[in-house]
Amino acid sequence: YGSVIDIDIDALDAEFERLSLDFKSKMIELRKNPDNMTLRHTLTSTKEALIRIKTWSSLVNTTDALAIVKKSMVEQREKELLQRKYEIDEILKISKVQSCIDLCFLMDCTGSMREYLDATKTQIHQLTETILKLYSIKPHLAF
Repeated sequence: YGSVIDIDIDALDAEFERLSLDFKSKMIELRKNPDNMTLRHTLTSTKEALIRIKTWSSLVNTTDALAIVKKSMVEQREKELLQRKYEIDEILKISKVQSCIDLCFLMDCTGSMREYLDATKTQIHQLTETILKLYSIKPHLAF
C-alpha cells in the first residue's frame, strides 16, 4: 500500500450525493411522522455515513488513511449488523403482539350447500391445526 492510499474520489462523491439526497428525503418523512423509530435509526446511520465519507475524503493520499478507512469500515459493518438485529427484534415484537388470531367462518348452510358442509368442516379443522402447529398461539374460532 505504501504511504498513499488510493480512494476513488468519484465513487466517494457519488455516494456522498446519494446519501445526501436520501438523508433529505428521510428528514421530510420524519417531519411527517416524528415517532418513527426505524426512520430515526436510518437517519442516524446515513448521517454517520456522510461524516465517514467526509473524513475519508479529507484523508486522501495520507499515510493514516488506510488504517482509518479499515477501522471505519469494520465499525460501520458492526453498526449495520446491530441495526439489522434491532429491526428484526422490532418485527418479532410486533408479531408477538399481533399473535392473537380471531377467526370467523361464515358459510351458507342451507339445503343447496349441504354437499359442501363436510368438506368445509374438514378444511376449517385442517386450517386450525396448521395455525396451531405453525404458531404457538390459541386462535379464537367462531362459526
